[in-house]
Amino acid sequence: MARICPDCGKGIGVWSMHRRDGQWLCNDCWQGRYQKQKFDRAKDEAVTTHGTFPWQGYLPLTEGERAIDWGAGFSEVTQGSESLIGVELGPEGFLVLTNERLCFLAKSGRFSKTYALLYSSPLEEIQAVSSGKIGWNDKLIVLKQDGPREFARVGAHLLAPKINQAILERKRRVEAERKEEKVQAVLDFSFLKTYLDKGGLALQAVKCTNCGAPMKLPEKGTTVTCSNCGTTHYVQDIFDKIKQLI
Repeated sequence: MARICPDCGKGIGVWSMHRRDGQWLCNDCWQGRYQKQKFDRAKDEAVTTHGTFPWQGYLPLTEGERAIDWGAGFSEVTQGSESLIGVELGPEGFLVLTNERLCFLAKSGRFSKTYALLYSSPLEEIQAVSSGKIGWNDKLIVLKQDGPREFARVGAHLLAPKINQAILERKRRVEAERKEEKVQAVLDFSFLKTYLDKGGLALQAVKCTNCGAPMKLPEKGTTVTCSNCGTTHYVQDIFDKIKQLI
């Protein structure tokens, strides 16, 4: 009776089945489980030794930046003439994905317990992340206009989907911010007056949102300051309120 792989549902040939976790698996699923277990084990060991985010003390996050995922035991792949396969693996460290960038922190020295930030790239500058093999290791290939960077460890490819999704979301957010900046650049009080004139509306003054005193709108510029309390108001905020009333 032919065996069925419980992970993918495919039939398993007698020469291509492997046993893991008490189950018979096809070769691909067996390797997948092995890689994920190795990847998770390295992460768990790092947490046990250094705490929930072992890299946190060496990678300060900016305001609004948050960690999405990370992996331990990564090494950067570099060209090496002394290696039999033409490449060498640098010191081990952490590959960290945030909602704004992709970072790599490696040990400062072979026996060092501290880490240094060796690579940090804004997600919007990364074209994509793909995966490959280097010997028995898996590797992540970070594609950028100035050339690729590669990071290796067993199960490295497991981070690729999350990184590519984060890149897509970051690029959408940056594009939306750029569009908003363009709107801010062209929107001033002269534009507001033209907008109102086209709608047959006349607005000479508005009330200060802080003290309620009337404020005369200037002919140009992007801000108006209340002469009574000194509160500064932006044309974008006034424009938004007018659109709600129309």
